[in-house]
Amino acid sequence: MARQTDGILGGFNGKVGTVVGYRWKNIWCVRSQSNDVRNPRTEAQQLHRALFKAEVQLAGRMRWALNTGLKLPSDELNMTPMNLFVSANQQAFSEVDRKLKVDYASLRISGGTVAPVALTEVSVDEDNVLEVRFEKNPLRKTCSMHDNVYFWIYSEELAMGYLSNPVYRRMQRASVALPDMFGGHELHVYAFAQDNTGRCSETAYAHSGSSSDTQETIDIETGEVLSPTLSAPLDTPQSNEAVTRSSPETAELSRSD
Repeated sequence: MARQTDGILGGFNGKVGTVVGYRWKNIWCVRSQSNDVRNPRTEAQQLHRALFKAEVQLAGRMRWALNTGLKLPSDELNMTPMNLFVSANQQAFSEVDRKLKVDYASLRISGGTVAPVALTEVSVDEDNVLEVRFEKNPLRKTCSMHDNVYFWIYSEELAMGYLSNPVYRRMQRASVALPDMFGGHELHVYAFAQDNTGRCSETAYAHSGSSSDTQETIDIETGEVLSPTLSAPLDTPQSNEAVTRSSPETAELSRSD
């Protein structure tokens, strides 16, 4: 890069021969013209683009949860919640035998210093109600029993997620009435706590399914889900706390376009 000085015509913007003129920070500059820009599609480049595309698409489907769980951390970093999700979850996307895999158990949809919860049981009954039990303070950190606990339910098969109404931390269980289209589908379930200042906890994960694998396999070229599988349900703990119900009419539903 070189700085333009005032000549007979002053500074210029655009290409003259093999020289390109432009303005940078109110300074007229010149540089040599770059070679033709190429877009080689090597295997490594295709994989990188496929991984990035998958992250961005999943962030879009999870935007309702991210706008709550990652709002303050993203504001502090001058990022959007979706951009922070993409940045924080690169390790969850990988390639095996030219197939893209998403490790849903390691996804982070919330973040902060609030005491987390731990999901101990997740199941769906015959009325399409998700029953959740959780440990209210597994790390024994200082927290309020009136913190809100949110549940994000995601179906890879539907490419759709659902954000429940919150319950209080002290309740240790919740019943979430799911939208009808979720019936019969295996689900990834996430939970995070939020205090009265809007700060959140890290993400807890569980699932509703019957397989031992927590990864989804996606075709790199088409993005088609090839083998949706989920882990087995967790053991059922004992609890006598009250149950609250989230309504599909008031909770948030998010789906890819």
